[in-house]
Amino acid sequence: MDPIYYVISISLTIVGMLAGVTYWLGRKFSKIDYRFENIEREISGLRGEISRAFDGMKSATITINSLMLDFLSLKGLIRDDEARMLGSEMQRVFSIVKLNPIAKEDLEYLKKIFSKDVDEITIEEAEKVAEIGKKWWYEDGSEIAYKTFLAGLVIRGYHISKMVKEGKKPWLEPPFRIKES
Repeated sequence: MDPIYYVISISLTIVGMLAGVTYWLGRKFSKIDYRFENIEREISGLRGEISRAFDGMKSATITINSLMLDFLSLKGLIRDDEARMLGSEMQRVFSIVKLNPIAKEDLEYLKKIFSKDVDEITIEEAEKVAEIGKKWWYEDGSEIAYKTFLAGLVIRGYHISKMVKEGKKPWLEPPFRIKES
């Protein structure tokens, strides 16, 4: 036989083997792709579950702190020096806050409220401060946002405590309105 036939038969054998290996690798890679797609779906599902759990924890934290401060307020346990200290702290904090995490109108409102004496801040203003802080905290989870929320609740609680000490009997009615009996 001619050497050319040997070369052709070896070449055909190599091409056949390469085709078989290519087919086999293609099947393996398609299985790997399928596995990665499943893993991506599972990770996506876990992200959703973690996000819902985290939102639930935020909600629970807000509720627990609100309830505790309402309870302390109705007992008349929030003093003016505590509310004043918190007001001063918030005034200091808002002097360094940038606009990124909070809307300009909200920041201006908070600066205006905390520039007042604690006794001049109304319950409605304190409630609005708490709402701004809560919304801000839900959006970016910052410590300053949560302090804002708590400051609004403490100042509101201070006014309720003051009413209790004056012998009035305030009670809470959603959304946090005060009535006297």
